[in-house]
Amino acid sequence: MKQRAYPGTQAVQRAVRVLKAVSAVRPERGLTELARAVGLNKTTAYRLLTALESEGLVERSPEGEGYRPGPELVALGSRASARPTCASRRAPSSTPSPTRRGRRSRSRSWWAGTPSSSTRPWAGT
Repeated sequence: MKQRAYPGTQAVQRAVRVLKAVSAVRPERGLTELARAVGLNKTTAYRLLTALESEGLVERSPEGEGYRPGPELVALGSRASARPTCASRRAPSSTPSPTRRGRRSRSRSWWAGTPSSSTRPWAGT
């Protein structure tokens, strides 16, 4: 089941979908093709592509007909692939945490710095 986004994150999710479509199989894709691939209308796709282009994450082909991954996207990918994964840095645990077993955790919440108020914050996903 797909997790619902937090309010205000729809534009980010759409931009990520566009980035994935730009960097998919073909080296360059046109606006209409990208909009269709990610399920957006052309105006929305164009606005997102323009914002991504201003940040160097996508670039237009020399002819101006298609979009392709930009230098900043390539740089981000290179940095990410050079780093060890988070999973390889963490020691394996043989027992589940108390929170994962459904008990209320007495520790402080890692995302807000406040005591946990839920026994299972991931419930409902």
